[in-house]
Amino acid sequence: MEKKIFAVYDPDPEFVFRFMEFAKLHSGRPMDIRACTTEESLQRMCETTSPELLLVASSVFSEKLRELNAGTIVLLQEDQEYDCSNLPAVYKYQAPAQVLQKVLEYGGKKQEMVLAQEGKTEMELIGIYSPVGRTRKTSFALTLGQILAKNRAVLYLNLETFAGFEQLFSEKYDRTLSDLLYFAGQDRAELQSKLPGIVRSLQNLDYVPPVFSPEDLQSVPPEEWLRLFRQLEEHSSYEILLIDFGEAVQDLPALLAACDRVYLPVRKDPMSRAKLEQFFWVLEKMQGTEIQKKLRKITLPFCQNGKTGKRFFEDLVWSELGDFVRQLLSEEVRP
Repeated sequence: MEKKIFAVYDPDPEFVFRFMEFAKLHSGRPMDIRACTTEESLQRMCETTSPELLLVASSVFSEKLRELNAGTIVLLQEDQEYDCSNLPAVYKYQAPAQVLQKVLEYGGKKQEMVLAQEGKTEMELIGIYSPVGRTRKTSFALTLGQILAKNRAVLYLNLETFAGFEQLFSEKYDRTLSDLLYFAGQDRAELQSKLPGIVRSLQNLDYVPPVFSPEDLQSVPPEEWLRLFRQLEEHSSYEILLIDFGEAVQDLPALLAACDRVYLPVRKDPMSRAKLEQFFWVLEKMQGTEIQKKLRKITLPFCQNGKTGKRFFEDLVWSELGDFVRQLLSEEVRP
């Protein structure tokens, strides 16, 4: 089948190439996604090809762009109240998933962005958990996720009681992990159609906003979590599902056993060692000794970071913690 061309024109190269990489992973097939940062490069491309979809920053839009050999033109607005030339428009400063979904709808391609692909490899489940407190577990998880997402499609789920993402990222979430669990209980089409509107992004890493209250986690039986994991594997293009476990989930040992590998951040003080020893004893009683082959005990380095919000987690990639993660991955052998 011939690939359709989707072109993006914005003078901001950082936005263009980040969005292009996101779109490549989530637009489904077949789409040839191209990036332009100057009008000259866009014109040269349109001389030899005909983009079915053209996303143009409103700041550089001009009437002569209507004359290009392009199909549907969609404006990328920086001001939500801005109106230009009666063209369809999408607000730039929102989750990439929401931008892409809207653009595809305008182009008459109301397809689901995270489609299962032919020949898709098995999705890897990576768990992060610690029975020990104050180990920088979530900082490690988000650093690991961002680094993995540079080359692979990664979705991060946080299953902690109080994740605090709205406060950390200064964002308001209309839909959360609770909604995703509900849609997973419906049919395949429901999950595929709703997932793009729930997913948010931290650089290249996709994540589902955590639940609002502890009861939303405590009431979920383990089979519902396993069903969600299975449906994401079968009906999405994600290659890695990264799960940050907390204490509130039911039958935690069974969920850890479902992972391909589990990272265990630990500390070396006597109380932490005692908690870890008890955890291993319970895990062995409930899951046997085979699960221990999946466990990776790690001691995380301390790192200073003066940033706040998303910048704090983005900068962790280049901190001592980021160096630790890269070294860990270079030594990792998937069981």
